[in-house]
Amino acid sequence: MSQLSTYWTEPPIRIRVYPCPQCKETISVDAATCRFCHIPVEVQAAEQLWAENQQIATAIRRANTFSFTTHVANVVTGVALWILYMGGGLIEFLFVSPLLALSYGAQWLIHNRAVAKDDDDYVKAVAKVKRAMLVWTVVLLVQIAAYLILNGVLELATILDPSLD
Repeated sequence: MSQLSTYWTEPPIRIRVYPCPQCKETISVDAATCRFCHIPVEVQAAEQLWAENQQIATAIRRANTFSFTTHVANVVTGVALWILYMGGGLIEFLFVSPLLALSYGAQWLIHNRAVAKDDDDYVKAVAKVKRAMLVWTVVLLVQIAAYLILNGVLELATILDPSLD
């Protein structure tokens, strides 16, 4: 029983791997040579490649999460249209949420522009972020169009400049 208790208290083992610079197979940072193509790997180069691999993996994970928000966009659009139809006004959260999503997408693109562009998964992640930003743009435009249809252009001018009242 004492072995089991020490197992749970020991820190987790971290396996640090990265793609080989020559054959692109996954190898350990601690390996002196690639086990597939047998190219020698320097410790500093291995650490640098591992750090780059981690940055790419993090960017891809965040892009996939952001891409999932397109499902939320459909719900936001439906709720916004329902509230517009029933009450004629917009709740600020429903109008601001597309703006927040668009700002996150722009921030992701700017922050990750220096990431290795030759990685296929990264290229797909960029496409997912751009597609999600397009969906959120459409959501924003639909909300504005629905508001204008129900309330007219004069109401929008009043919202933008309250001194017109």
